Amino acid sequence: MSEYVGRTVAKTFPGYGKKKFKGSVTSVKHVDGVPLFEIHYEDGDQEELELFELKRVLMPESKAGAKRKAAEPDTAVEEPAAAVHEEAGRSGGSAGTSKDKAKAAAARSLQTELPANSVDEAQLRGVVEEVAARSTAMEVDVVRHPLTTDQAADEPKCSRAVTCGSICYISAILPSGGKVVAEDAQEEAVSKEYKAQSEDVLDQLDAALQDVGSSRDHLVSLTVLLKDIVAGREPFAATWKGWCSRLALPALTVQESYLGTEEMLVAVSAIAAVPKQQYV
Repeated sequence: MSEYVGRTVAKTFPGYGKKKFKGSVTSVKHVDGVPLFEIHYEDGDQEELELFELKRVLMPESKAGAKRKAAEPDTAVEEPAAAVHEEAGRSGGSAGTSKDKAKAAAARSLQTELPANSVDEAQLRGVVEEVAARSTAMEVDVVRHPLTTDQAADEPKCSRAVTCGSICYISAILPSGGKVVAEDAQEEAVSKEYKAQSEDVLDQLDAALQDVGSSRDHLVSLTVLLKDIVAGREPFAATWKGWCSRLALPALTVQESYLGTEEMLVAVSAIAAVPKQQYV
């Protein structure tokens, strides 16, 4: 690992835009078997990076030089008078253990830009390994609930609901029945059919939420599709008002859409939270 000592780095930090802070690798040590490279920046700050982080900010070997001259002006990097004080704010100083510094550096490295012309196989491998490690750490159980209990495995259908950790996604729910409303039907008849289908889909939504361990009180978002938004808006709103909990109102989106057949007037899909005790 000593071959990296003396190499030049250029790194961006949150809050400083695309400005790159230059520095050099001054030493390397091992903590619990992990190599940590000490970086000294030109503005006086310092930090420790793991190998995969270092590879992302290394300048090309041809530009590194044998040794950085402390007094040499650098036109590629701005160094305002207050840079040292600002840098203390972005890095949190040099206090703390090597492990703490390594963790802080790992968090900041997510926003680090690769220097121009410095992408090589080792750097890409380091990025891939980091993404894989973070993805594994964030894994949660995904449970898929079939549309029906007798749904065949080879049927090309979606799941009725999918839970991912503490969030549940409910597929579009259509009325279990309905009748075609003539175009010249009385407004009262149209309103009555919209209300009946609204009650139907909300009852089904209730059942779907209960199946996954959630409830209407845990709704996060509801999407409503109406065949005719002018004719169906008020009947659905009246049904919704009596169905939802006024203390747990979700985000609501209402759209107009043809639902596949003439008799289908209302459909809903939802996102809901699953109480912690139901998924841990």
